[in-house]
Amino acid sequence: MLFAFQSVLLLWNAAIVWRRESHSLANMLTLYLGVAIIIMPFIAQAIQNHLPLFWSTLFISFPAMCIAYAVFWFYNYLTVLVLYQLYWPRHNKDFIIVLGAGLMDGDKVTPLLAQRIDRGIHFYQIQKKRTGKAPK
Repeated sequence: MLFAFQSVLLLWNAAIVWRRESHSLANMLTLYLGVAIIIMPFIAQAIQNHLPLFWSTLFISFPAMCIAYAVFWFYNYLTVLVLYQLYWPRHNKDFIIVLGAGLMDGDKVTPLLAQRIDRGIHFYQIQKKRTGKAPK
């Protein structure tokens, strides 16, 4: 049941990324993982029916361990995401650094980069308003 729910969340995330970002391999990893979780029981059944016990156990265990590993890191990512929402930076910074992201067609800012730039500008304005000190 947990893996089914996980696959729904992964597919939902893939749909959001598909609409907002470019359709690259890196952006579609959650789609591939969600689909793999859904089709794994069917593939496992086919492997068990056609291979000897040793080989079927090996071929079934390895992908399951890889998926479990990926899910483990996904949950770690979610934990860090929640913790970062609780962090409020102080408004005494000298510099604001905006991490880059790829450009679409070489000259259009992606939504991810636009959001980062907007957050940097927002932080700049708040610090300047509160402290009178404008960061670079």
